[in-house]
Amino acid sequence: YNGGGAAIIDIFYVRFYKCIFHSNSAKLQGGAISSENIKHFVVSACVFIHQSSSGPGGAIHSDDDRKITCVDSYFQSNTASKAGCAYIYGSQASLKSTFNNNTFKYNTASRGPGCVRIFLYKRVNLSNSLLLGNEAMARSGGAIEVENVEVLILVRSEFLNNSAISSHG
Repeated sequence: YNGGGAAIIDIFYVRFYKCIFHSNSAKLQGGAISSENIKHFVVSACVFIHQSSSGPGGAIHSDDDRKITCVDSYFQSNTASKAGCAYIYGSQASLKSTFNNNTFKYNTASRGPGCVRIFLYKRVNLSNSLLLGNEAMARSGGAIEVENVEVLILVRSEFLNNSAISSHG
């Protein structure tokens, strides 16, 4: 598929709960899910294993969603050109991006952060999460990259053995 190997979403509110995504792929973006212009996008207690995208977001690609919540979820061995797990691209109206109690293991990206990229949000929270062995094959953070965000809050999260080949670890 061009975007969202399992689902393409363009509605007011969406919640994925206790879903398992395994071995989906997309040519453009979001190996499992691609979303756009959603008021509140929620991923809760989901599993993403072996998702891939030739573009941004190995598992999830979010474009211009107002509020993103990802809790109690597991991401392993996802790949993309940018952000092996999730590529979250906001807008001036995007309010909050929350990642709580998630596990991100062994995800890779060829040109961006190995795990998560969040761009243009007012507030980003990352708490109680494990980021282990994620790898950026080129420029960007091994685990996460946050850009044009007003407030970044990191609480009780572990960053272990993440790497970036050419710059930030």
